[in-house]
Amino acid sequence: MKKTNYLKGLGAKLALAVVAFGAAFTSCTEEDFNINVQPNNAKVIFNPTAIDPVSVATVNATFTGAEAIEGNPSIAAGSRTITATANGGATGSATVNYEAVQAGSTVTYSPVIILSDGLFTFTETASKIVSSVTKNGNVDNGHSHNGSSWFLNASDYSGKFTAEWNESAKTSVKNVVINNAKAESYIDALIQTVNAKGSETYEVAAWEMISTIFTISTSETTYNIVSTVDGTVVGQVTVVNPLAKVEIKEVRSAIPGHESHYHYGHSHGAGDNAGGGMGWAE
Repeated sequence: MKKTNYLKGLGAKLALAVVAFGAAFTSCTEEDFNINVQPNNAKVIFNPTAIDPVSVATVNATFTGAEAIEGNPSIAAGSRTITATANGGATGSATVNYEAVQAGSTVTYSPVIILSDGLFTFTETASKIVSSVTKNGNVDNGHSHNGSSWFLNASDYSGKFTAEWNESAKTSVKNVVINNAKAESYIDALIQTVNAKGSETYEVAAWEMISTIFTISTSETTYNIVSTVDGTVVGQVTVVNPLAKVEIKEVRSAIPGHESHYHYGHSHGAGDNAGGGMGWAE
């Protein structure tokens, strides 16, 4: 009798142990996670280029008004005037009208600022976005899914993914009308290399994959070329900027086959499975 009771007691303990062991391998419920991964705050980054028409080159300059803007979590539409001052004292400015940015997106504006040389000023009369193209972000050593590469965080802990972008392109000019020989010599100076670059680090939830989508927009800005001697308009030119605006959006999803483990935005806490890759670089 005592032996039977002992075996029954041992069997009950073994059964409980098996249940506990099995529970350790089941997916976590949403309540099990102790942190909540949120989309990044929206950001607006300014990356201006100063052009000196006298030296026919881009020049180093001190920029005011070019500080980045970070939302909490989003950013309302607004405008920012950026002023460039070269070492020799020449100045110029450009006004960037930025659109509203939602959390999870970063927008880089790369305005062209034409410095005054004392003889002429370039006065902006109109500016607009004329075209946009979209690129899928790529991830070094990432996982290919639906035509894109993704960073995978196959863990119950949060991870890190860093997207980077670094693009260069040349401006061009169109609709040139000049009736002053000296002003005409400055047109070639407006064809210069501009850059759009930056990086953004994202926190990635448990069993989540992340990628990025880039939208690159071209602008056309028209200027009156004005004589500083008598204030007359001596010409007009339109500058085409192929990197006027670059928007980076994060895209998140459950890792295929692990949907049962995935609860949007949840993780056990920071892990050491930090990852990174090129969001887009050429």
